[in-house]
Amino acid sequence: MLVRVAGVKLSLKPFFTGTSALLLVMSIAFIGKGVKALQAANMIPVTVLPFEFITVDILGIYPTLETLIPQMVLLAAFVMQLRKRKNSRPRPHGKIKVAVDKNCLL
Repeated sequence: MLVRVAGVKLSLKPFFTGTSALLLVMSIAFIGKGVKALQAANMIPVTVLPFEFITVDILGIYPTLETLIPQMVLLAAFVMQLRKRKNSRPRPHGKIKVAVDKNCLL
């Protein structure tokens, strides 16, 4: 019932922007934690970064190359998609002109 009532009053653009951001954060966390689990099982080697780096366990951010590289690739793909959308031409909102063939029988 709440979805039905809130769905009428909720603007779609902010809703989908928020859910997209949530999915991005979750996918970054899933990649990091998945690679970390494979490293714990000795299926993937562990290459520790040569400098100090923070560890954010809830976001799946760990100071190893194997966890950070896929996360950076995902983040770069997201940024490229945002730039592509920003630079694309908006569709015209005016009337659509339709060519009519006068010899066509309906």
